[in-house]
Amino acid sequence: MLFANGISYFCTVEKIYEHIEKLLGRNDYVVVPGLGGFVLQQQSAAIIDNKLIAPRKTIAFNALMHHADGLLVIEIARTERISYRIAQELLQVEIKLFKKQLQVSGSFEFGNFGVFNLTDEGNYVFIPNTKAAFIPSNIGVVDLQLNDYTKQQLVPIKHKSLSTKSILRYAAVFALLISLMFVSEQHPDRSRTQSAAIVSLSKLTTVAKTLTDTIAIADTTSQQAPQPTKDEMTINTKAYHVVVASMPTQQSAEDYCKQLNELNFPAAKVLEPVKTYRVAIKSFTDKEEAIRYMENLRTTDERFSTAWVLCKK
Repeated sequence: MLFANGISYFCTVEKIYEHIEKLLGRNDYVVVPGLGGFVLQQQSAAIIDNKLIAPRKTIAFNALMHHADGLLVIEIARTERISYRIAQELLQVEIKLFKKQLQVSGSFEFGNFGVFNLTDEGNYVFIPNTKAAFIPSNIGVVDLQLNDYTKQQLVPIKHKSLSTKSILRYAAVFALLISLMFVSEQHPDRSRTQSAAIVSLSKLTTVAKTLTDTIAIADTTSQQAPQPTKDEMTINTKAYHVVVASMPTQQSAEDYCKQLNELNFPAAKVLEPVKTYRVAIKSFTDKEEAIRYMENLRTTDERFSTAWVLCKK
């Protein structure tokens, strides 16, 4: 039972959590006015010890998402059959109670989403629920226990690709074999056999010369192909990105990126969208270096306590 302007309304805290869960599963994000934004992030499959961790969506919290889009208030008003203004007041009351309880106890479990902790500096630290079973795409997702044989089967096999020159050489050998088969074929007429052999050998010579010229052209082309500069190779190999936020729109991602630039993070950029627009605070060519930077960022700056590393090749 919540109160707004001295009037009581039957809208429990659990129902508000349900509204947030519904919007999060539908839109992959939800903004809670006065608190921040919850965003779903895709976690890839991984092998840890003897367990295969299934791919699932995890919950991240961003306290910098202050702009309220009104979706949560509209959902509460529509479901509870109350006005938009009353729904907004009810939500404000609940957020105030949440912050008050967090100030008193220093820790608060926010429904099925995770636990909020309050630091000495007054910042929020969100520890997400790793299972998040209420998300539709996570229903039925379970981790698998592996034995040594299964782990060996999961090791990827590296396939060696053939170059253009090698392919042309194999084609030349194949053409020679086919031509020799025609040359060796027996004919009842000796004169016709000799003439056929001469014609076949003539064709064989022409085919061999054509293939030789083609291989020479391929070699010349590969030698003359422009080589990428050192700077271009460095840019193209920065495949490990330290992600600090996932935004619902490109405009919000670019605005957040500008904020990071003003906070002395000049390397921040918006990555290619995959349902959401991810903001990388910095990119690296080495995986271990990216992980070290991410771990240091988490421990030294509470604003980026949910940072993670995205491998994008």
